[in-house]
Amino acid sequence: MTSDAGTLDGAAAGDALGAPGSRVRSSFGGERLERACLAELALRGDEHILDVGSGDGRFARALARGLGAEGSLVAVEGSLDRLAAARAHARDEAEEGLVEFRQGSAPSLPLAEEERGSFDLVHARFLLEHVRDPAGVAASLVAATRPGGRIVLVDDDHDRLELWPEAPAVSALWRAYIRTHDRLGHDPYVGRRLVQLLHEGGAHPTRVTVVPWSSCAGSADWQATVDDLAGVLGGARALMLAAGVATDAHVDAGLDELTAWSRRPEASLWYGLCWAEGRH
Repeated sequence: MTSDAGTLDGAAAGDALGAPGSRVRSSFGGERLERACLAELALRGDEHILDVGSGDGRFARALARGLGAEGSLVAVEGSLDRLAAARAHARDEAEEGLVEFRQGSAPSLPLAEEERGSFDLVHARFLLEHVRDPAGVAASLVAATRPGGRIVLVDDDHDRLELWPEAPAVSALWRAYIRTHDRLGHDPYVGRRLVQLLHEGGAHPTRVTVVPWSSCAGSADWQATVDDLAGVLGGARALMLAAGVATDAHVDAGLDELTAWSRRPEASLWYGLCWAEGRH
């Protein structure tokens, strides 16, 4: 991705470098993560919410379904293509009025003057790892929150992926995938810094947790989980090749080993998303 510092970008790089379960939001893994994230948010139903970096809008609409007549949700996305897709998905599912979609960047959010500092909840998921100035973006999110309101940051620490039994070719491919983030100026470990970013942005950190995305052979969601990981790695092939961190042979070897490894009855995959909350 070659976006300006802090802009929201849904270009191919941003899509390919999504977290497991986030690259394809409609997959089983994505839906499982969404349910877990909704449970963590524990909405009252009357909140005025700002969702920044809303992508295809599926999670924004899931958030909005948890609101009553007194609640509202504004979703901001930088990519015109993804914004068009979000509106099309909402139209196709008869939810056009559920979310107000706006185009804009995180450092200069497209808000009216009276909206600034007014939101009960400001939420950003899978955003900060893809921006060049995460501290500036965090400060912008805090500034949009009303005094006493919540800021929720959810993002990756790609160092958290563990496979057992070990799968050397898969692990090597995952390391190449991480290096691709670095080459693009992204931070694949930003999840571990979320509390610091909240603090530096002017919020008072109040809670952290890890939202699990783990599975094992024999689980009902095992194949979907493996397919999701394969999609993330395979989808980043062109970027890894362009960055010079992997060859076609390395990608093929990793994906082939992932398929074989997933058939082992003792196979397990461990991953989790970093979650940090603060109050303004």
